[in-house]
Amino acid sequence: MGNVLSNGFQAATSFFLEKAKYILELEDNLEALQEVARRLKAMKDDLQNQLEMEERKGLRALEEIKVWLSEVKAIQPKVTKLLEDRTSEIERLSMCGYCSSNFFLTYRYSKDVLETVEKVQSILSSKPSGEVARLGPPPGIEEIATQRTVGLEKVLEATWSRLMEKEVGILGLYGMGGIGKTTLLKQINNKLLEKKDEFEVVIFVVVSQNLQVEKIQNEIGERLGLCGQAWEKKTQNEKASSICGALTRKRFVMLLDDIWRKVDLVEEIIGIPLPSPKNGSKVVFTTRSKNVCGRMGSHDLEVKQLDLLNAWELFRQKVRGNTLESDPKILELAIQICIKCRGLPLALNVIGETMACKTTVHEWQYAIDVLDTNAAKYREVEDEILKILKLSYDALENETVQQCFQYCALFPYHTIYKDLLVEYWISEGIINGGGDRERAINQCYSIIGTLISVCLLMPADTSEFVTMHDVIRQMGLWVASNFGEEEEKVIVKTGAGLQQMPEVRNWKVVRRMLLAKNKILNISGSPVCPNLTTLFLTYSWLVNISGEFFLSMPKLVLLDLSCNINLTKLPEEVTSLVSLSSLSVYFVSVVYKICRGCCLLRILHFYS
Repeated sequence: MGNVLSNGFQAATSFFLEKAKYILELEDNLEALQEVARRLKAMKDDLQNQLEMEERKGLRALEEIKVWLSEVKAIQPKVTKLLEDRTSEIERLSMCGYCSSNFFLTYRYSKDVLETVEKVQSILSSKPSGEVARLGPPPGIEEIATQRTVGLEKVLEATWSRLMEKEVGILGLYGMGGIGKTTLLKQINNKLLEKKDEFEVVIFVVVSQNLQVEKIQNEIGERLGLCGQAWEKKTQNEKASSICGALTRKRFVMLLDDIWRKVDLVEEIIGIPLPSPKNGSKVVFTTRSKNVCGRMGSHDLEVKQLDLLNAWELFRQKVRGNTLESDPKILELAIQICIKCRGLPLALNVIGETMACKTTVHEWQYAIDVLDTNAAKYREVEDEILKILKLSYDALENETVQQCFQYCALFPYHTIYKDLLVEYWISEGIINGGGDRERAINQCYSIIGTLISVCLLMPADTSEFVTMHDVIRQMGLWVASNFGEEEEKVIVKTGAGLQQMPEVRNWKVVRRMLLAKNKILNISGSPVCPNLTTLFLTYSWLVNISGEFFLSMPKLVLLDLSCNINLTKLPEEVTSLVSLSSLSVYFVSVVYKICRGCCLLRILHFYS
């Protein structure tokens, strides 16, 4: 019996001493843990800094480096927690560190400390040596940072649904500049992360207006892990062959942003195998031209302006703060500015940010006036909106089409009558058709179609009319005024409430003047206008025009006085307009004719 008790006591003593050993060494092990934790952090920081430098050179981390860093990341929270609990655990010790007020809790903590020290030491000793990165294939799909969108959810859903259709291999997204096409393409890239088991690689390339095949090939080659010293020595055809070989073995999605003209994807040019239902690959691109979609042989979707509710939500977010709620008048003016942006995200973003620091009614009213007359007075509008939209103008095929576009910008109406636009272009001599009027008319309608296809004009509800976005119009007027350097070259004050002719510093520089929808009853004076070619005074309540007004307008080609029902006659001096080719008038009681020998007007419009 005694032996049994003796053996039991010895076993219990041995068990206690084994556990007590952990407690006895706790303070030393905590010191060791603090030291190895410091070394681990330093080693990890050094490795990450080295890795960042290598990645800036285009190299990619080795898998063993990624594994080691993941082990460090996994153990660090436990190390931190053990060291945070150090003080309370030490206070629990008693009997000079041989025992504890809660033996089993201290034992478990002490054991954790020792095991963690050993684990960290193992991680430290297993750190890979030598190179940390080398050239190699990147991940199949990389997330792209993009801003939060407002109002693009439906078009994203429609685009995604269309893209996932089996028969859709190439999809073109078209719309005017600043409408959100790039943002949409980035969101498609990120949404493809959900399909990483279906598509092996997704490649995003910015093409831009100055298409460079070599640049596109290099970006694709880098994403495929093909770049290196041997790559740099290859010809364009050799690079195309390498790209084609790599992509043929993969199910890929190619995202091409900002295409301005047809891009030859084929193997011998860039090296992109054409998508088909058989290979399951896809190509998605953005463009400002519907014609490009046609030439690329793609299915297409138009990215349209935001509706008013979403436009207001985006604008309100950009203004931020309590400015809009601070004064009912500011809120009213803010809504007016939002409407002027006509659902264009680029304009809503930039103008909203510009107005974020404007806190008085006067500042908001001034903004309305500037946006109505010369939006380029705001540097942000000029640099971040007008210059971006001007790229579409620069891409027009020739100067004749550019002049036609500038002319469209003169009409601040919701709709522009195509037939009248054609007459104006021909009368001004912008289009002459080689002397053949029918040919000239056909050319005009072809140009209207071109401007619609590149989203500088938009179709109206009926085929007889077109419309122009207000922000595009501001860009056109900015271009026509020599980018704001000659503000009086083109004067457009439609619906400005004028009761008399506007004050002009230098009539000699004025080329076109549009003063429609004002309240100008009488016109007098004799301005010297040697370069004036176009004068519109429609819907202006005119009653009388003095004869001297027309004496110094030798180049006036178009004179539109229509829809002034109180204007019943014109002065005889109108016959001094030797260049006049188009006169539009509306007389209630008489039909007015101007005959002066060889200077008979070629075009005479009557409204009755």
